This record gives sequence, C-alpha cells and structure tokens, in this order.
Amino acid sequence: MKCSKCGTENLLKAGYCKNCGARFSDAEKQQARADATVTKLKKADEKIEQGSKLADILTLKFITENVYVRLALIVLPFIFSLIVSGGDKSAIKIRESDEYRLRYEAGGEMYYVDVDADTVSLLLYVPKDTQSVQVYFTDLAGLQEDAMEFSLGRQITVPAREDGFYTVSAMLPDGWASLEMCVE
Repeated sequence: MKCSKCGTENLLKAGYCKNCGARFSDAEKQQARADATVTKLKKADEKIEQGSKLADILTLKFITENVYVRLALIVLPFIFSLIVSGGDKSAIKIRESDEYRLRYEAGGEMYYVDVDADTVSLLLYVPKDTQSVQVYFTDLAGLQEDAMEFSLGRQITVPAREDGFYTVSAMLPDGWASLEMCVE
C-alpha cells in the first residue's frame, strides 16, 4: 500500500506509514487490497496467456488452424494420388517402348508413334475391366477400314501408315475408352 502523504510503499497489512507515520484509513486499506487482487489476477492472466501460446506452438495449432494449410492437406493427397495412379482409370494410353518413339499432343488428343519398321507392336495401358481391344484405320478421306479385334493376351501389331490415323478402343462393360494415333 502506498502512503498518500509521502508516497512510500508499505506492506498491505500496515496501519501506519513506515516513513512518515501517517495513519491509513479503512478506505485506503480496502483500496490497496483491491488493487493487489487486480494485480494478481492480471499476472495470472499473463501466465495463462503465455501457457496458451506455448501450447499452440507445441501442438502446431497456429499451422493446423490456418485455412490455407487445411486446404492444402485436403488437395495435395488428391493430386498425389492422381499422379501416382496415372490419372483417369477409365482411359486407354500408349506405353513407352524401345520399338518406337512416342509423342502425345493434348490439344489434338493424338498420339504420334514414330517407327523405323513397317509394323509396330503397341504396348497399352487399358482400364481394369477391359474385355478386348479393337483397332481400326481411318484414311485421309474419312473412310474406315474393318476393325481388328485383339484379346488382352494377344500382341497388338499394326502397319505403319502415313495416309490416315488409327483408333484404338478398349471394350468395357459400360462402353468404350478410345484413343487416336498416327503411326509413321
């Protein structure tokens, strides 16, 4: 408690100032106790706040409660699974091989297979439920030749032709998955 006459700090339970001997009134004593309680509560609040900040750091709450971090934790595994799984499981794709050079143009959705021989044996990724594979040729005039059908265990071999393109289709229980390719 602070003396109102000389400003000396005294014990909270003191009845008189230790410096000037002035007597403390009951109102001054009550105010000093109230001030001391408020000070203790403020200090307790500060300690709680410090503990809370430490807990946030230890539990990484400041990161995990961030909206962008949460969004990334949802989206990144999805993107990763698409990359690892190869994307669309209902799509048919040509695999790389030492027999040919492969190029894919997404804009035209066309594979270009460059070979040094008269024929090419294709390696394909086909959907899991594929029953068979059909290949037919379309010439530059738009005329289609008869389709060749291949079972899954059979090698898919087609002649190299520059006068049109091939359509390779995987027959599925619920429809077809197809791709187009030029073999030159």
